[in-house]
Amino acid sequence: MRSPVALTLAAATLAALACCAYPAATADDGSLTFAAVGDSITAWDPPYNSDPLNSWITTAVGDDLQLGGGWALSGARLELMLASVKPTDADVLVVMAGTNDVRHTTPVEDRLARLAAVIEMIGIDEVVIAAIPPLDSDPVGARVWNDALSAYATAHGITHIDPWRTLRSLDNSWVEGASADGTHPSHSAAAAAGMAIRNELVTRFG
Repeated sequence: MRSPVALTLAAATLAALACCAYPAATADDGSLTFAAVGDSITAWDPPYNSDPLNSWITTAVGDDLQLGGGWALSGARLELMLASVKPTDADVLVVMAGTNDVRHTTPVEDRLARLAAVIEMIGIDEVVIAAIPPLDSDPVGARVWNDALSAYATAHGITHIDPWRTLRSLDNSWVEGASADGTHPSHSAAAAAGMAIRNELVTRFG
């Protein structure tokens, strides 16, 4: 029999997973909707991200582009994303995932398999795979993963975007002032990435 502590932790985990799913937006005015899947760099409300201004979604949304569901949680890896996402009705899916997998050295092949399964589970035809931001603790690992994402997108006819391009130094770390901790973007860096994704979605799918 599981202990009361274990049962309590399991219940808390299930509750957290249920709460991390963003409700679907209604776009009766004809505006474009997108679903987002990711970690703290995507999660745009506490407690799933302690500082919403560090999320690219904050500047991506607008009158003509609405958040239409998805799932995101600080610290999430692709394994947890796959266990948590559900079919979603939106015009476009944006996935920005893998920073925490890089930090935990999850094999690239496993990450790609889970990414493919996440996309399949969500069930949206139009998909955008976004590069992860720089990672000062493992810039080489982040580059390897971003290269794998780009190759995967090309092989499967999926749109790929690097919204962090102007925020990435030559050695694949953050440019000066773009991150306080070497992992998460500053408010201005997140805003720049959000605008880059917004422009891509509105231009390509709007």
